[in-house]
Amino acid sequence: MSDAVIQIPYNNPWEDTASQLSSTTKYVHVTLAEGSSEDMNLIRLARKIPAARSTLVGLTNSGFHAYLTRENVTRLVRYDSIPDLWLKVKDGEYSVTEEGVVYTYTPPLAGALPKRLIVVFSSIHEDMYTTSLTRHFMQNFPTIQKYLPSDAAVLRIADLGGVAGSFYLNTTYLRDNVMAIQRLLSSVTKLHRIGHDSVVLYGVSKGGTGALYHALRGGYRCVAVDPIVSDVYYEERYGDSHFTANGIFPSTKQTVFRRLIHEVFDGTLPNAGEYSRWSVICSDFSPQFPYISDILVSSLTDRISFFNSRHSQIKDHPDVGPRTVNTATMLMNMHLYGVPLRSGMNQID
Repeated sequence: MSDAVIQIPYNNPWEDTASQLSSTTKYVHVTLAEGSSEDMNLIRLARKIPAARSTLVGLTNSGFHAYLTRENVTRLVRYDSIPDLWLKVKDGEYSVTEEGVVYTYTPPLAGALPKRLIVVFSSIHEDMYTTSLTRHFMQNFPTIQKYLPSDAAVLRIADLGGVAGSFYLNTTYLRDNVMAIQRLLSSVTKLHRIGHDSVVLYGVSKGGTGALYHALRGGYRCVAVDPIVSDVYYEERYGDSHFTANGIFPSTKQTVFRRLIHEVFDGTLPNAGEYSRWSVICSDFSPQFPYISDILVSSLTDRISFFNSRHSQIKDHPDVGPRTVNTATMLMNMHLYGVPLRSGMNQID
């Protein structure tokens, strides 16, 4: 095994592992506990065993991403080597910027020239703890173009960074992730000569976090569905199931969004005024509602159009997206066509 690859046990003291890493290390192979079940991997083990979590967190903060588990070994690859490994990047199905942001661009249907753009930010993968790189690029709403104007193109952005993703924010390792994504948005719109006001960012859950943050940051329009704007619930209720603690992120989501909102109030970002460029779908049946209310509604009710769904089949956060897809589609089209949306809270059922 060359010095580009190191092999360690899952419970190796992090100080020892860190001392083995060098600028030439591209891969880390982590041996799991003997007798592990077939579906066990380092991420799942880290949910149960503190020593495994320490190893995973340390490697994540050093820029390594799990990509495969085979024969009781989880393999991780360094961030800048992902394009050399991810088959869909290598075969050209996925593109990658010089800064490592993976994305796909789909032109309008029927060959129309692009005049509008929907940007889809991925939710957490349905198998959140898989070690496949697919966990960073959930293909939400695959038929979305059928329900948009015929001149609308679709940009999808992968969510590398972190364990379950970076939520499209900066991480301890990817400290310029936000601006790298902003630069991608800018370059795609300039390349295809799409007006800034004809760009709508869309996402559900984690994708909603990304869509809302980058819309506020860049002054784009957005439809964010039940965005996660606080780490409290998943850290306290589910023992940090999203792997947002332990220094993987330099700031909590609640801190990041409060800071961004302060910038909005300071006038350093576009002022929406009576009509809103930003739409947020939420539900008071979702455990995310208290955080959305505290962080967003209380500060931005006069700048964001909120839609509180009381659909009878919404019982939890994962239900909001599927039960409000009609509303999300309506709002995306209204934003794409420039139909004014008033700020404030609306109740839908």
